Amino acid sequence: MVFVSAERVKNHKKNQCELVNIESFPAEPTIYKPAQNAIRSLITKYSIKNADQYIDHFIVYDFEAILKPTATQHGENTVFTNEHIPVSVSVADSLTEEVRCFVNDDPKMLLTDIFKYIGDVSVKMQQYNVNKYKSILQKIINAHGLTGMEIRGVNLAKTYKMFDVEGWIEQGKYASLFGFHSTLGFGKQRSDYGKLKQQLD
Repeated sequence: MVFVSAERVKNHKKNQCELVNIESFPAEPTIYKPAQNAIRSLITKYSIKNADQYIDHFIVYDFEAILKPTATQHGENTVFTNEHIPVSVSVADSLTEEVRCFVNDDPKMLLTDIFKYIGDVSVKMQQYNVNKYKSILQKIINAHGLTGMEIRGVNLAKTYKMFDVEGWIEQGKYASLFGFHSTLGFGKQRSDYGKLKQQLD
């Protein structure tokens, strides 16, 4: 440090803080735990080489809320002075590269609007993922068949042929086999979870 005078140096030495503050943060998230990358697990389990394990596209959202003054007693010792009221949500996705902003006075209708939109975009992402990981799945199926795997609405007592699987892939039905981890990402604020939960309770 450089001081402009001896007086400033004396003041600095006199008022030096002797406490050391160490801030530490957990290496892994403790509240929100993202789902495991199912593709990485499949690649490892079946020793598949030269495969891209990363999910390419995500949907993210961010709530904006206003504070509504309230004086609600909550328990013996707590008084809520304000309530978060969601008024708008921005939603973006990397597949369509669209950004949408939803605004609604009714928080439940706001959630209905955004989840309908997210559902529509998720279908496109699911089909993209089916196409991207088709070769990995075919290697697994060729090596092990399908008996014992979970495919919604399919009789597992039978072993299916590649012809059956290719038909499902073309129709997009095969995606349920993956158990892809959620394509839904989250905004930077943990308070977004609370806003969602509050409206859904």
